[in-house]
Amino acid sequence: GGGIAPGWSLVSGLGYAVWTNYVTQTALQKGIEEGVKYGIQCLTDFPGLSRLIKVSQIQSFINHTNYAEKTTYFSFVEKVNTTKCVGNVAKTEPFCHFVSRSRESALSQRVSGIAENAADIAKITEAGVLEEGASATSSLTTAIIASVIV
Repeated sequence: GGGIAPGWSLVSGLGYAVWTNYVTQTALQKGIEEGVKYGIQCLTDFPGLSRLIKVSQIQSFINHTNYAEKTTYFSFVEKVNTTKCVGNVAKTEPFCHFVSRSRESALSQRVSGIAENAADIAKITEAGVLEEGASATSSLTTAIIASVIV
């Protein structure tokens, strides 16, 4: 019986290493997904924005590489402002009114807050998934130890 334990430990250790790497990658991915989702939702909820552009445009613009960047949101809002808030629309649409009435610093602060919160949501989600993974890893380790002892 004792001759099999060293080999089993090697295989179990390898499985454990693969498992912990998987949990870390899964946590990172889940965090990013939640950060992207948060950024999209905030732009969708931005005063009057969804009346001027389709939500699908927001969804295609915010992604895993730019969801936590402050300039992403500011440039998006500015582009919509300069392309959609022209002529009579500038006087009638809530988004155009909101952007034109906001000082640039206030607008910048608001859109920067979206990026900061999206990054925070990603970190919180990642930590939560890692915590769940640690619990599963602890159970896996206990099972491996029990099988080696038996």
